[in-house]
Amino acid sequence: MQRLLAVLGNVEDTYVLTLEAKGAYQDVLAGTVIFYENGQPLNQTQITLTNGTASMEYSGPSAGTHEISADYVLPADGPEQQNYNDPALVSCSFEVGKVDEDQIQIKEVDGKLYGDDPFELELTGQKGNRSCEILRS
Repeated sequence: MQRLLAVLGNVEDTYVLTLEAKGAYQDVLAGTVIFYENGQPLNQTQITLTNGTASMEYSGPSAGTHEISADYVLPADGPEQQNYNDPALVSCSFEVGKVDEDQIQIKEVDGKLYGDDPFELELTGQKGNRSCEILRS
């Protein structure tokens, strides 16, 4: 049995991809794993299972749906090769969200009365290059 776990979050998060491989009687298996995103390898070298588990950190995904798969490879020698068929690719999809905007804060304006000279409002908490214009009539 193989199980692929993916922790959900947003585009600024780091994810941990984990493949757990267990035999028919819950025996701990040896071997290696390659993780893929949309068919492209995420790790350059195969990750060796430790106590039947292989994990890797994954960061920098774009917002949207991601298809992650893992290819568990049986060791060339040992009981796994003798007792098990080549395992099928296991996969899962998960959604990566966008980062929430910080709440916009407007600094309180003191000492101004209607009809006074124009002044600038101070905004904080905004991301990106946005502008705000307030007109009085």
